[in-house]
Amino acid sequence: MDFQDVWNKIVKKQNALFGKKEDVVQTMWESVILPDYLGYDEECIVSERGTENDSTDGIANVVLCKDGRENCIVVLCPFELSAGREQLFSYFKQMDQLSMGILVCDKLYVYDCQCGLDSSEYPYAEIQFEQNNLDGTDFVEFFNAQNFDEAQIKEWIARKNEERNLSEPNDNDFDNNVAKIKNEISCGLVKELLKKYFVDERHFSIDEFEKAYSERNQLAVTTIQSSRRPPHACVAEFKNWLVLHSYTFNAADGYASAVERIQEHQQDIGNDIDIWNASKEMVQKLVRDYDGSGKYAKIGQERHSTVINGLKRYCDFLS
Repeated sequence: MDFQDVWNKIVKKQNALFGKKEDVVQTMWESVILPDYLGYDEECIVSERGTENDSTDGIANVVLCKDGRENCIVVLCPFELSAGREQLFSYFKQMDQLSMGILVCDKLYVYDCQCGLDSSEYPYAEIQFEQNNLDGTDFVEFFNAQNFDEAQIKEWIARKNEERNLSEPNDNDFDNNVAKIKNEISCGLVKELLKKYFVDERHFSIDEFEKAYSERNQLAVTTIQSSRRPPHACVAEFKNWLVLHSYTFNAADGYASAVERIQEHQQDIGNDIDIWNASKEMVQKLVRDYDGSGKYAKIGQERHSTVINGLKRYCDFLS
């Protein structure tokens, strides 16, 4: 039976375990999958369980051994990824000599828990329980009792981790790139690009372009101004709403001032945002930026956190 056939048998067994209790899953892995499919002798499979003080008590652990040495911890938690991962990482903190771990959950996760890294940085391979999955075939080959080689497995995990990172969108890069573009966009840049297009490429005269640009820009400003409610009207509506929701007049003034504080800060860093006419989505983003661990949390915490609380109340008001 080749490695792919073995993987397909594991998938069939695992899918049959859906909805079963943890002890049933543990029995299947200990009595069938590990010995029959991966070739581990009885003395190489050591059962463990969480301690009474462990929040994940009851999640099955199995330690795989070879030549009298513990090589790999297997955590069986078929329904909850976060709990199984917590148990796996907790075990590594207690067992310095181990760094290899398998988490059996909705998928199969193989971790290289490297010393010196935060748990969020551990390289790992993620394998779907699907028939003919080539990653699953690799798993069977690497974790077969006869083939087990820690160095080769770590290289494989590193490779799969890099492949996954390359295929996943990087939200941090996206946000950083958006910020860079926003910082570089200016009226002067827009005008120069338009001038290049109309004068250099379309061969209009510079005087024609300047007159058209000036008139078009003035029209845009007038349109924007006419579509916005005057800030003082928005402030008054916000204050009235707060009073109607049992806030004192002083609190209403303070929260309105807090929104102004954030608008001033945004203008200081080069963002021309009119919060009083902003969308709810924009205000929600600002709440994230000024709250908790957001990039402007220090500003949000000013005046005993009145600044961020005022913005949150304004977000409630828009809802």
